[in-house]
Amino acid sequence: TYALDDRLIGLSYSGAVHPTPAVGYTWDTEFARLVSMTDGTGTTTFGYHQPGALGALKAAGEDGPWLNDTVSWSYDALGRMIEQRVGSSIEQHDYDA
Repeated sequence: TYALDDRLIGLSYSGAVHPTPAVGYTWDTEFARLVSMTDGTGTTTFGYHQPGALGALKAAGEDGPWLNDTVSWSYDALGRMIEQRVGSSIEQHDYDA
């Protein structure tokens, strides 16, 4: 199913031997970016860095329906990812000048 602006807002699978639950999508009203996705396991939310911040408008985090499934990202002044956190694990990235 699509919204008037052609953004996908729903997906369902019919005619399958073992049908899967429908999937729903919610979009940011100001920017064309996904805010949440809901399926048979629950809801996953997506966050973004605010304009003016390091990593502006890039993905800041994702949190799904399970415990300890949060992922977050940090960026440097050039917009390059410098850190990814998955639960309590941290992966850092360094770049040559």
